[in-house]
Order: sequence, then structure tokens, then C-alpha cells
Amino acid sequence: MARGVPRLWGVALGAPTMVAGGVLLVDDTGGVPGTVGYPFVLLGLMAVLVGAYVHRVAPGQLDLTPVETFNPSQLGAYLLGAAAMVPLAVTLYLLVATRLPYVWPTLAFVAFVVLLVKALVRYWQNSLTTYYVTEDARIVSEYRFLSLRRSSVRTDSVQSVVREQSVLETLTGLGSVTVRSASGDVSFRDLSGPSEAERVLNEIIRS
Repeated sequence: MARGVPRLWGVALGAPTMVAGGVLLVDDTGGVPGTVGYPFVLLGLMAVLVGAYVHRVAPGQLDLTPVETFNPSQLGAYLLGAAAMVPLAVTLYLLVATRLPYVWPTLAFVAFVVLLVKALVRYWQNSLTTYYVTEDARIVSEYRFLSLRRSSVRTDSVQSVVREQSVLETLTGLGSVTVRSASGDVSFRDLSGPSEAERVLNEIIRS
């Protein structure tokens, strides 16, 4: 089962989108063709159905015993989801309350779709991703959906641990930690408190 509540997240973002589309479909008083509502309904329905699918069929994570576990934060996904509601509101306003050419609400709708998809994908990916250190001294990044994708390095081959934070990530307390080794790198992304993860990993490597 996926970590978190991807089904509820899909409903939280998909339901307002479907409601907006439904209003456009049934409201014929504003001069907006009802067919404009179909993309909203389909996009919202996709968010709800994929959220339910991820929640139901994703296999459980971790088939190894970890000695230290790091989970991605969902704060970035939440912020993207909230930001997506702004162009959605702008799109509805331009369609219903103005006589502007359709190119403007279309551009606002495109911005909404981009932000919505990014929020959904980020949430679902973070729900299915785990970073951990195993008993046999490996640092692992593991992503499970229908199949397993795992990358790892041995602690005795690590050359450095690098913390990276953009300006926005610094403001929100998020960041990434990359473990660099001769055999490859393993990146822990969307961590809440990356400085603590960096400290713990350095201690494990030195021990």
C-alpha cells in the first residue's frame, strides 16, 4: 500500500475541477458553450481515478530491514496543488464574467493543468519513494509502483554527501541530499530538514 493518502489527494484536487466543469456544462446563461466544461470534468476524473489506483494497487515498500529511513515531504506537492487553484479561478472568471477572447482563459487553463499535473505526480511519486540505510551498509533510494526501481551505494565507497537547496526550498525547509560515490550517486529529494539527513548520513558513513 502506498504511503500517505493518494486517494484523498486525488479527490481533493480532482473534485473542484469536476465541479467547475459541471457548472460550465449546465450553466447556459453566461454565453459560454457547455462543451468547455468537458476538459475540466475529464481532468478532474483522471485525478480521482489515478489517485484511487495508486492507493489500491501500489505494493508495499521496503523488502529490506532499514537501520535509518528518510521519507520525502509532501509540502512541495501541497504548495503546487494550492497554486493550481489560482489559474483555475482565473479561468472560470474569464469564461463566466468577461467577454475576452477565449485565448486568455485557454492560457489560464493550460497553466492550471501544468500545475495540477505537477502536484499530482509529485505527491504520488513521494508517496511511493523511500530512502534508507540497510543493515548491510548500503544507502538506498527505492521507488515502487507496479515495479521496483532501486539505486544504492555502499557506505564504504561514499566520497561525499552534498546538500542542495534552492531559494524556494530554503524558504520552505525542503531540500535534497546527494550521496556521491565512485560507482554512482544516490539522491534523496524533497526532504524536510535536509541538514539533519546530511548529518545522519555523514555519521553513518564515518562509523
